[in-house]
Amino acid sequence: MRRSLKVGLAVFLLCLAVGGVAFGGAHFEEMPWLEAFCGVERWSVKTGTDADAGLVELSATSPVTIATATGWPYPTSIPSNNRVAPYETTVWVINATLVEFKSESDEDYHLVLKDSSGRSMIAEIPAPHCVGAGSPFYSGVSNARAEFDAKYSVSGSFKTVNIPVQVTGIGMFDFSHGQTGAAPNQIELHPVIDIVFNPTGGGGGTVPSAPTGLTATPGNAQVSLSWNASSGATSYSLYRATTSGGEASYRTG
Repeated sequence: MRRSLKVGLAVFLLCLAVGGVAFGGAHFEEMPWLEAFCGVERWSVKTGTDADAGLVELSATSPVTIATATGWPYPTSIPSNNRVAPYETTVWVINATLVEFKSESDEDYHLVLKDSSGRSMIAEIPAPHCVGAGSPFYSGVSNARAEFDAKYSVSGSFKTVNIPVQVTGIGMFDFSHGQTGAAPNQIELHPVIDIVFNPTGGGGGTVPSAPTGLTATPGNAQVSLSWNASSGATSYSLYRATTSGGEASYRTG
């Protein structure tokens, strides 16, 4: 009888975790005692409940490429409740292509990012209830999750896409366990706190369109313009010159 009760309880809890059914007026996401279904390895670091979470300056971001991030040295020792500075104490911004995504068994959204050379790395968006309102990352994670849900329907099977994204998240070295899209040094953005689909002018090497309505001037004249690209302040110069037909020509550089 005792064994049957244990089996029955296990099945009941599994149904709650998978189906998110209501129990006593409380939903699964409001039951902290069911957080055992969230992640395990370095989970405090992944969700900002570790001892070093306060070292992450959320108001400052640093752009980085996949090529650079995947070349960082893998730590000789990975602490379970602390961070490896500066890689895990910095908010990084990566412009890349999202090629695959799925929902993991720990409820993370597993995103595979690639650059133009085929290098890949993982970015993960945890379920907000697995992060907890006490984490400094909670608001950002909730926002990123909502942004992703507004764009795609996520399931437990990989879906293939090909869309430019700008992903903002905190670095985290994971342990190797055959993850799809994993970087050679196991670096990830985990958690993701913001994601922008089809960013404009952000790190993809695209030059913004030149302004229209310019008037040609006699001789050669040079005008310098500057504006903010999404990856930071970038200056572009506009060169104007009259042609035999009296039309203005330009180039950016």
